[in-house]
Amino acid sequence: MECCPFHPPGDLRGNSYTPCDRGHQRRTVFLVDAKKLLLEGFGEEEEGPPRRVLLLGEGNFSFAAALCEAGGTHVVATCYESEEEVSRRGRAAQSIRRLRERGAEVVFSVDCTKMTDYFSPEKRGFHRIYFNFPHCGRKSGVVKNRDLLARFFHSSAEMLTEEGEIHVALCNGQGGTPADQPRREWHNSWQIVAVAAGAGFILSNIHPFKAETIPGYKCTGYRSQDKSFRVEGALNHIFTRSTPLLPPKPVTCETQLESRKVYFQVPQVLVDKIDRGFLELNSCHPVRTVSGETVISIQLIDSFQHAETGRKSLCYRLTFQSCDEALSHQEAAEMQLLFRKEIEQRLRVTLR
Repeated sequence: MECCPFHPPGDLRGNSYTPCDRGHQRRTVFLVDAKKLLLEGFGEEEEGPPRRVLLLGEGNFSFAAALCEAGGTHVVATCYESEEEVSRRGRAAQSIRRLRERGAEVVFSVDCTKMTDYFSPEKRGFHRIYFNFPHCGRKSGVVKNRDLLARFFHSSAEMLTEEGEIHVALCNGQGGTPADQPRREWHNSWQIVAVAAGAGFILSNIHPFKAETIPGYKCTGYRSQDKSFRVEGALNHIFTRSTPLLPPKPVTCETQLESRKVYFQVPQVLVDKIDRGFLELNSCHPVRTVSGETVISIQLIDSFQHAETGRKSLCYRLTFQSCDEALSHQEAAEMQLLFRKEIEQRLRVTLR
């Protein structure tokens, strides 16, 4: 269940993403150099209070030091380690001093999965949250890193403004999106789109993370290692809150049964999920009762007819996708159970 920017994934060299083939329009962003995208929307000419930016997991604070040069922003830079530990890293003390000179806040020993423990309600409300190259450390597997991202997104939900953005930079292949080249198998990726959906966020944009275009930035590795991450081909994933679903409106349907017209009201739970013509004579396939905004593809992938009884078995594959809301695995599973129940009741077929 992936977002529309990947229909197709777009040209990462400078072209915008193509709108979804189902008519949903997406924000068009022409990919310029990374620093311009990094600072987009934070110009000095903006009026009103400065936009609040939160940076998590800073290694040597060089990324935060580059970002604090943007006008109209208030930067809050954090890291997981203590100030004493970080200051021993090359250039970290210099970056911290630069941040403080420009009025930025520097906070140490912050756990990105429990941010409300460090920021009182009046100090939240960030317009953007940056988390570059998160990692559990050492040779931790993809499952642990997925869990880290999942808890980070849940914590971020309480820190972000309604229109805010979350920027997560990952090494090439980690995210598990079609923009990764080469693309890993799904089970071997961090599945960032799926874990973000569990916290109510949807992938809105993705572009290359070009470390070489950020003045003074030097990527560090995991805190216990001197070796830095490989950032060639890295991608910056931008998430926004999922669009809330509007309450369903009552729908009255009309169908012709022999010489009579029959009117009935569709149950609200099925308004966007079933074909209004399920009583029509030409509705011979059970799967035709399933439609709506969230089912984008229905494929007959196998069929079998018993030689003696004549009973036929049909196997369909349904693809769920939403351009406007985050679909978690649990929501898709619940939707499938609802479909199965309605098909059994209304078409009197046996599902296996």
